[in-house]
Amino acid sequence: MLKVKQIIRFLVFPSLLLISFVIGYCVLAAIDQTFLKLQEARIFPLGFVPQLEGQQTRTSQKEVLLMLGDSRISMWPQKLWPSKYDVINIGHGGQTSSQVALQLKTQHIPRGKFAFVQVCVNDLHSLGGMPEHQDYVVNQCKRNLSSIVDSLQNLGYIVIISTIFPPSHPPFNRARYWPGNFEMILDDVNSYIRSLGSESVKIFDSYAMLKDAESAYLDARYADADFFLHINAVAYEYLTKQLNEVLF
Repeated sequence: MLKVKQIIRFLVFPSLLLISFVIGYCVLAAIDQTFLKLQEARIFPLGFVPQLEGQQTRTSQKEVLLMLGDSRISMWPQKLWPSKYDVINIGHGGQTSSQVALQLKTQHIPRGKFAFVQVCVNDLHSLGGMPEHQDYVVNQCKRNLSSIVDSLQNLGYIVIISTIFPPSHPPFNRARYWPGNFEMILDDVNSYIRSLGSESVKIFDSYAMLKDAESAYLDARYADADFFLHINAVAYEYLTKQLNEVLF
């Protein structure tokens, strides 16, 4: 009996020690990553490492189509860009409307003919985790949209501003941060975007184009398999076809 206890002690204690070490290492690694992400956000408030001034120097004589916003813009397939235009895509994954507004104020932006903007979902999708800030964030998003439009018009652009793409249903690990009234928030901001339409500001209603007929969420035909806020290649082809009708 004593030998059995000794054997168990011999096997269990080292195993517990190893498990404790692995857990401790994983926790420290997570803390390191969190620290580095925090510092990166403070040092690079635009959400990406800015390009050097002059890196976007143009050589083409074509009219410029500027595309800016979050990952939904940055992931737009280059093969779909219209050949008639010199397309400059300065979209970046994870960007909020505040970051895009700041990008236009602090970076060198070339002048051009059309600017296509899609932004704001990154402002809104985590409001379930900070409900006390909901009204402020929604109103800030609207102010930023107006600022973005003004900045682009000051550069001589005809602005094509997209409504916010509908999302797919959030997965389990994101659902806890998802606001319960997201449909109402989305409708509010998209209504504001539509109100910005004018002779020089064209509204591109991506939300209406991509949404499911029975809900405020993305039509399953356009869902991205990897991330619920992204859209697939079929959706980009469809949107490009609709965008070409505005551009030509």
